[in-house]
Amino acid sequence: MPGNDGATVTDAYLTWATQQPKPLTTDPYLAYRIIPERKNVARRRTLHRADASRAWWRELETLLLAPDEHGTHRRPAIFDTLNDLPEPVRRSLRIRVHGFDQDGKVIDRQWYTAITPPLLNFTQEHDPVKAQRIAECCREAEHIAQRLATVAKQAWDTATHSRTTQPSWGHRALTRYWPKAEKVFWRLVQEPDTPACTAFADAAAAALREITEAARIRHTSAARAVAHAVRDLYRRPTPPRKAA
Repeated sequence: MPGNDGATVTDAYLTWATQQPKPLTTDPYLAYRIIPERKNVARRRTLHRADASRAWWRELETLLLAPDEHGTHRRPAIFDTLNDLPEPVRRSLRIRVHGFDQDGKVIDRQWYTAITPPLLNFTQEHDPVKAQRIAECCREAEHIAQRLATVAKQAWDTATHSRTTQPSWGHRALTRYWPKAEKVFWRLVQEPDTPACTAFADAAAAALREITEAARIRHTSAARAVAHAVRDLYRRPTPPRKAA
């Protein structure tokens, strides 16, 4: 890009190409998602995509658990070396998380950053019980969120008989649920004997009742539909029967 005088360069574009296959390399500061069903090894490991609306604590399972060949997520490889730090450093060291949320059309959306509390002493290598408890709570929070989205939509369809084009209760319920779930999460980390599934179901039920309060007061059908939805939040899936 020429300068105003036509004799200098102010910027430049650099392009490159290669006729050789790209090497299978990964960035040690990035988290990856493993897709085992893909046969192509090069495509089996993909970036764990950033999401500006997703709270960082929901990624703690990925950050704390040690690499597992059967796992679906891989923490940043730098964590494998951080575990060798002296204990006083591990007790105080915090992690700065950066994310760049960008849509498929390459339109910039949002940079975000967050700083974790000291958590290296809770990695699976140093405190496997705490790490597994945190992972359990992360999984239960996500599971209940999926259940909430499903039952909220079903309740909306039942209450309105699908005669409206307005958005269902699902998105609004999740918006209320996640701040409640974060508070529940940190409480559960300190209460290892409290059932995580029930605690997160309580948060989901409260969120659903809050966003449907007006509808439940006006319409009996809405009250009945929400009552069924709340009941389903606490229902655990029946484990499959083992073959004889």
